[in-house]
Amino acid sequence: MFLSLTFALAACGGEQTSADRVADKLDEAAEQSGPVAAEVIEERADQLRERETAAPVGQPGSYAQDTMRKAGAAAVQGEVPSEP
Repeated sequence: MFLSLTFALAACGGEQTSADRVADKLDEAAEQSGPVAAEVIEERADQLRERETAAPVGQPGSYAQDTMRKAGAAAVQGEVPSEP
């Protein structure tokens, strides 16, 4: 499931900042996720919108990939992790 969401994230485009484009794709991924994962993804998308740039979705270690990793972990654990 998360692999297909990662591919869905790859279609960024438009006149927005790179951070806005990635955040929009994260919101789309959240809509296709369970409630715990969706909460993590939506929170991280909101945080990303405060930035102007974001690494491409396919770049190893990108914000989007890190978000999907955290959402997957939260879904497995059944709870949203608290950020320090």
